[in-house]
Amino acid sequence: MEKQYDAIWGEKSVPTHYKSLFPKMILSLYKNKKVKKVLDLESGNGTNILLLHQLGFELTGIEISEEGIKKTQEKIKDEKHKITLLHRDIFLPLPFEENLFDAVFSFQALNHTRLPKIIALFQEVNRVLKDRGIFSVKTTDRESYNLKKIDEKIYFDVDFQQTFKFLDEQTYVPLDGSEKGLIHYAFYKDQLNKEVCNCGFKLIESTKTKWHILSTFEKVRKARFK
Repeated sequence: MEKQYDAIWGEKSVPTHYKSLFPKMILSLYKNKKVKKVLDLESGNGTNILLLHQLGFELTGIEISEEGIKKTQEKIKDEKHKITLLHRDIFLPLPFEENLFDAVFSFQALNHTRLPKIIALFQEVNRVLKDRGIFSVKTTDRESYNLKKIDEKIYFDVDFQQTFKFLDEQTYVPLDGSEKGLIHYAFYKDQLNKEVCNCGFKLIESTKTKWHILSTFEKVRKARFK
């Protein structure tokens, strides 16, 4: 996975569908909740890291791509205050103490593995969030796929012009393109919200964009680790 995202973030021009600007609704929520410490899971090339930092938040970013880390460092090198960046896989246990962050977000990143690892990440987010902390997720919407069947378990996505092999209804592997060979998981909206709430959260708001689900939650109890 790291090499493929090194290739993506190493390009001068990053494809539009890899970019995810920070929603104004979540910014307003951060301000109302007096959020200070924020964790970005898969910070990419640092766009949202820098935006939130300039608005006065304390930022920590985790990114699997070394190229993404380098791009972020280039953007923040003139900043007076430190931004913490970790070159790491988000699906490993998060290297933080309990109840550290006021908010955690992950935009267009946590779907790059199988469902059990994603649920384990939801539990880890709960662990590192303070009580009443905010968790925001933007991830692939299974209902948005525009698929044409080619062969048994093989489909062509008309919108993205890519071929996928489905391992089950929601788990698939791209057979071409920049994410070739990477396991993906696509949520249904109600399913995503239920899985996160099962990990100790309550839903604040959930909407759909063209291809994604955007949901925001509040931590209401400690997750029950399996």
